[in-house]
Amino acid sequence: MSASYVSSAVKDNKIWSEMKRHRQATDSFYIPEALKVQEFARIFLEHLDSGYPVFVRPDMDLVPKIISEPQNLPEKAWVVIANCILTSVIAATESPSSSLCRSLQWNTFLALDDATIFLHPSLINIRALILVACHGRDITLGLHLPPYPHANKKNDTQERTERLFLFWSLYALDQTLSMTFGRSPLFQMSDAQLMPVPDSGMLQQYAPHRNRGSPSRLRQSGKMNPRRAEALSLKYEDILQSTGAFAFLQEIHLSKIVACIHEDLYMKATRSTSNQDIMHVAVVLSTELDLWHDKVEQVSES
Repeated sequence: MSASYVSSAVKDNKIWSEMKRHRQATDSFYIPEALKVQEFARIFLEHLDSGYPVFVRPDMDLVPKIISEPQNLPEKAWVVIANCILTSVIAATESPSSSLCRSLQWNTFLALDDATIFLHPSLINIRALILVACHGRDITLGLHLPPYPHANKKNDTQERTERLFLFWSLYALDQTLSMTFGRSPLFQMSDAQLMPVPDSGMLQQYAPHRNRGSPSRLRQSGKMNPRRAEALSLKYEDILQSTGAFAFLQEIHLSKIVACIHEDLYMKATRSTSNQDIMHVAVVLSTELDLWHDKVEQVSES
């Protein structure tokens, strides 16, 4: 990996503010001067070709428009690819913090505002995301890690709580999608092994259905006797809190079972593991899944 590529990587939020400062007068794309369009097109194609067959050329009549008319392109993925490549190459000859490099990075961020790059799984969109991931490889969510040293100590507890809930939400979603679509999960079992489960204090804050048809709302709307609404309010809130906490904990438990199914069952089946061992694992996981289901069903009916 060249030094210029490393130096031009999108590493932190500070770069966004620096790019914004360079382009703060407008939210439009940076358009190079006419004389530079041809030069940029040449650089783009030359370095794009070096990435074949992962990266392929666009139609030649599209190349000048990628450089000079990015706002008019329906496929913004080409704008992302071109500006990532140009940033890397130009950073080798001038400072990565130069106005030109920041303007090219600004183009990348603007192009990524097009949600279709993330939502439509076309080949060109996937290629663009691969290149962005390479440039942004120093960006990690790190939700399983403590807050950064420079974080406000006053808000450490709140931030840890938020990071913990986000981590387990993403972990559970990842395992569910993995099992649904038959694809390997992005999170590994080791990512969750050392992660604590939210404690009771944290879980009391989780009540996703709070205030939907609550007694207090019904009282305000006049649909319930005020005294009856008041009497039910505390009980209602307790039920919501306990239900939310239970649901979140069971979501975590299920995601761990699903992770074990993938790691201890599917993955072992691809290796030289005896059928007897695989069947033993299957029985253990099936029993654990049945226990989880029975517990959820029992609470749901109560």
